[in-house]
Amino acid sequence: MDAKSLDRSEYWNNYQFRMNICPAGIVSNIKRIAKVCEITLTFKPFLESAMKAGLFIPLLLFILAFPVTGQDEDVPEDYEGLLERDDITVRMRGGDLEITVTAMDESIIRYATKEMRDYLRKLKEDNLADNINYNPDDPKRPIPFLVTFRALGREIRYEPHELLIYNYGQEYRPIEIVAVSPNFNSRVVYIRRPPLSAIYLFDRSIDLNSRELVITYYNALVFNNWIRVIERVNEAKTQYEVFRARQEES
Repeated sequence: MDAKSLDRSEYWNNYQFRMNICPAGIVSNIKRIAKVCEITLTFKPFLESAMKAGLFIPLLLFILAFPVTGQDEDVPEDYEGLLERDDITVRMRGGDLEITVTAMDESIIRYATKEMRDYLRKLKEDNLADNINYNPDDPKRPIPFLVTFRALGREIRYEPHELLIYNYGQEYRPIEIVAVSPNFNSRVVYIRRPPLSAIYLFDRSIDLNSRELVITYYNALVFNNWIRVIERVNEAKTQYEVFRARQEES
């Protein structure tokens, strides 16, 4: 079955129905139950104590409410995913400056549209191929983000190193900033010229599944709605589960 036949609007507008009724929702819940079984075996003594204290049911509901992790996998090269650029992009504006931050990690972009996925992968291939800090085969490799500075009203200076990420109260500065635009290091962006971009590499310990992820610039511009990105990614994962289930049935 052609993945393009899956209507995107259906997935955005019927999330609650799909999570509880459709096959993908069933698959997700089965995976959560499997995760609970795994946790039960690992932490049996602790759970027995929780049961005696009458806390087992609240603890079980807490586990089921958490998104399932560790189920990322490679998707077919021709798979037409759900995520558009705006779905995985943070946008901040202040004065005459606009900053966009687009997630480039494989755990996210594998569920993007083929055009978007190919574009971001090509950017990484062209700019990070010889980078000593980034080995695509290393599970501890830095997390890449595409950061773009755009002038809205006049020429304006920017400071690349003042874009930070906070996660669980920990401050993260970029490990490295790899210029994509030739004039990025000029630190000046002009209204009638193209925006300037770079790939920012951040520590792998940042949790991309955490709603506690906050992006700031000079502590004046703040984006603290990362849950929006998480929800879109989870939507896209659900679509892929539906697609894969139908492929297995055919």
